[in-house]
Amino acid sequence: MAQGFISSSDQDGDDMEKQAWRCIKELLDRYIFEESKIDDNGNFKFRLEGRMGDFVKFYVGGEYQSRFLDYYYDKEPTQKGLITRHYTLNVGVQASLPESIPRAEKLHTLMILSDQYSFPDPINTANLLRRTKRLRALHLSSCSIKELPQNIAHLLHLRYLDLSFNHDLKKLPKAICSLLHLQTLNLNGCDSLQKLPKDIGKLVNLLYLEILWTTSLSYLPKGIATLTMLRRLNRFFGNSSANNSKACNLGDLENLNKIRGHITIDGLGAEADVSGAKKASLKNKKDLLGLELWFSFVGSQRKDEAVLEALEAPPRLQGLGIFYYQGESFPNWMTALQNLTHVMLADCSNCSDLPPLGKLLALQSLTIKNMSEVNMVGSGFLGIQLNNAGAGAESSGSSSSEAFPKLQELCFEKLNNWENWIGIGDDGDCAKVIMPSLSSLSIINCSKLRTIPNYIKLKTNLSGGIKRCPSLDLSQHQLSSIFQGTTTTDKVRSS
Repeated sequence: MAQGFISSSDQDGDDMEKQAWRCIKELLDRYIFEESKIDDNGNFKFRLEGRMGDFVKFYVGGEYQSRFLDYYYDKEPTQKGLITRHYTLNVGVQASLPESIPRAEKLHTLMILSDQYSFPDPINTANLLRRTKRLRALHLSSCSIKELPQNIAHLLHLRYLDLSFNHDLKKLPKAICSLLHLQTLNLNGCDSLQKLPKDIGKLVNLLYLEILWTTSLSYLPKGIATLTMLRRLNRFFGNSSANNSKACNLGDLENLNKIRGHITIDGLGAEADVSGAKKASLKNKKDLLGLELWFSFVGSQRKDEAVLEALEAPPRLQGLGIFYYQGESFPNWMTALQNLTHVMLADCSNCSDLPPLGKLLALQSLTIKNMSEVNMVGSGFLGIQLNNAGAGAESSGSSSSEAFPKLQELCFEKLNNWENWIGIGDDGDCAKVIMPSLSSLSIINCSKLRTIPNYIKLKTNLSGGIKRCPSLDLSQHQLSSIFQGTTTTDKVRSS
């Protein structure tokens, strides 16, 4: 897409993405690409199959060149006199960028791969960009850049700009808002970045704005709300910056219904977030697959429960994390998300009852951490009710007689006041009804926990273990039966 090989016939770019994925699928079907991999950010990565890679290198000839340089060594491309379109600079230890690249004015791609101990000269960076006016893709990740040159505005054809993990980059120049064809701006890991340009709304073709791990960034400018073509916006902010008239609020998400993948929303809990969350209408963002909600507002008008209720997630959501939530209960919409595969609840210090997560039929991984008010985990957690015989029965709203039918990994950590984990009766069949797919169980730092239910005791060969739970009364035989060996458990009171 950055090279312009795929054009779009519609204004919002949907057709262009569909065409791109059709091309990728065809290349995979023809075994030209090796099997795709997905990184932690949900990005797909592909590699050319070995022999096909050699053929492509031969076919493109001098269009692609690479150059390795460090303090002692500078290996220039061997093929000279050819028109190079794509150029890679591998900058080693204590090396500086070259002042020029042959025929730089013809380049479409410039990728600078920098060693973590190298410090590219910003003057040379400006010199390089001065002559590369036809660039469509520019990769400057981990280049120790402190300031982006103003002459980046000359790159009028630029579609892809990767500035990720430049830890000393504090701001972007206003000139970056002149790049009207820009589709991707990657700022992940720029942890000193304090703000984005206020005119970022001028980047009308922007599809992907990557801003994870930008820990110094506390708000987004209002112009973000006008970027209705955005497909990825992986971080947003609540109303913790309520007094900043230049900042987006939750309501500004209203028209960004094309965002997809994963989004983290920080700084939640202010009273103003309630109306903003309703206006944001997350449930209409049908392509959103991952959602992290971080509550951190400090003040007397904290409204965590109302905010979380209003942030109803879309039905296709697969991953949900809720952190530092100070409400006493969780909203009902959580257990209606039947595509959820991963859930984490952490530091929700006022919640004494866990939600009925057993109703989530697709759930594979569940982590509960640092919830100090939880004293008991019982049948409500399973989402099933007891019949007269004491066995599990289907509760209202549940579509299955099983609780946690696909759960594979379960972790409880640092529930300081948790004393009892209660089952639904002594019927051995319970093990077949509850968590039938469980393969890993971890219970860590739950110092007051005394009992675990039969449906856990009847499991065998689980990975994980029970650690630092001195009040739990289990025999060595029971531990050996539940877990793969006994080395996974410690500090359990054996009877």
